[in-house]
Amino acid sequence: GFYISAVRQKPIANSHPLPPIPSPRASGFTTTTAVPLYWARYGPTDAPKLLVLHGGPGAHHDYLLPQMLELADDHELVFYDQRGGGQSKTDDRTPITWRTHVDDLDAIAGELGLDSPSVVGYSWGGLLAMLHAIEAVAARARHAPLGRAARPGRRHAAVRADQERCADGAVRGGVMRRMTPSSSSFNAVTVAAGADRRAAV
Repeated sequence: GFYISAVRQKPIANSHPLPPIPSPRASGFTTTTAVPLYWARYGPTDAPKLLVLHGGPGAHHDYLLPQMLELADDHELVFYDQRGGGQSKTDDRTPITWRTHVDDLDAIAGELGLDSPSVVGYSWGGLLAMLHAIEAVAARARHAPLGRAARPGRRHAAVRADQERCADGAVRGGVMRRMTPSSSSFNAVTVAAGADRRAAV
């Protein structure tokens, strides 16, 4: 299981400029996603790992730095620029949907060895983490053993219908509202998916 947290950063007064952003310990581009996605790691390699999702869509991870690096004292932080933003821009004209982002998140976690990752999401990143969790739970339900009397087709169809309603409702209720440039406030949401893993954030 994994822990998802959507965080809201406190505004920083202009009279206190941010310190310079340090270079990542490691960085590169994915090879298992449909388009290369830029990723960067900070913090000790032997510490608990946190996968950090920036807001947007269409933004990049840089604006979370250096504030989020406070967590790098006790965690290895993994950031990536989501498809269409930052260093992950693409000339591919294929529409980028929430499913695209969910698939990218799943692929990058696998490629970077983040099994059952702890996820920290800011704004849209928190919603993306929840959509990924919905997809993961539905996938486990589809592969769960069924009794003799069960009807897999109907059961799987019902699970998928519930999944679609939850995900599409979340997108309509959250993403579309938060995609507007004028939006300046975001709700903090915490979701626990599996009680066996907790992130100290």
